[in-house]
Amino acid sequence: MKLIEPSNEYVESIRAFRAEFLYCGSSMDGTGSLRRTEDPSEWIKNSAEWKFPENIPEGRVPATQFMYVNEEGKVVGMLQIRHYFNEDLKKYGGHVGYCILPSERRKGYAKAMLKAALPECRKIGLDRVMISCYPENEGSRKTILANGGIYDSTVYWEEREVYLERYWIDLFPQTAGLRFISLSEMPELEDAAAEWFHSKWGVPKEAYLECMDAFLSGDTVYGWYLCLDGERIVGGMGVIENDFHDRKDLYPNVCAVYTEEDHRRRGISGRLLSTVVSDMRSKGVSPLYLLTDHTGFYERYGWEFYCPAQGDGEEEPSRLYVHR
Repeated sequence: MKLIEPSNEYVESIRAFRAEFLYCGSSMDGTGSLRRTEDPSEWIKNSAEWKFPENIPEGRVPATQFMYVNEEGKVVGMLQIRHYFNEDLKKYGGHVGYCILPSERRKGYAKAMLKAALPECRKIGLDRVMISCYPENEGSRKTILANGGIYDSTVYWEEREVYLERYWIDLFPQTAGLRFISLSEMPELEDAAAEWFHSKWGVPKEAYLECMDAFLSGDTVYGWYLCLDGERIVGGMGVIENDFHDRKDLYPNVCAVYTEEDHRRRGISGRLLSTVVSDMRSKGVSPLYLLTDHTGFYERYGWEFYCPAQGDGEEEPSRLYVHR
């Protein structure tokens, strides 16, 4: 089984998937516009375009569409991840919608499909996801609970005259007990944060203070982000125009990514990256870039290698990543 984005290779299987749902009169949650789109190729095209804010229809939000495909190439399920909330999603619909073919239910596919989708949620920039289900849908409730869902509340959706149970899944459970903040939430930490970043990277403290002052005064939306263990700063990163490299046309840049050695392997940097992506996206800032010599780490959180870039004063080029 594999979770993949729609492609024209699966046109006939998508057509059969839609036909079975229409024949059974079953709800097609997590399929976007598939119910009202007869031509699978048109739906595939829409799904690819609607990942990006500039392409989405009015009243909707960007979303990434997935199919769950078996070894024979049959689409047995579909799942959609919404990148952020509008008012209805915030109250009722949540980040994730999904469905399994009526003829393929009670085989564990929903549980496995949702499990496979959670890393994709992290790549989009989410640190936790909300999923809702009807109170009478015991199968969906068990699927959510099996993937770490914690019950939040039951709400009544007046427009549709239905009750919904809301659950949250923490995508970084290993960071429990730590606090993740933007410096704007605790501006009194500015001096301590500038000193901490200086101690890790050797860049003058005054340079950090200058950037942080611009952020806190509202001169820029490019922010600074911290992970706190009690009162101790144990992780952090910032967003600046250019991170000391020759590709001045590629901005803004995530910079100064660091986690204290005794707090590594707990997902701190990953959660901070998700926080940054989400916060910048909410301000209309996308894509983001990041200069690094690492491979294999940033890919876990939706970053893609973009091009080489020459760091100031470096003999060899480094890798410039992008998050779209």
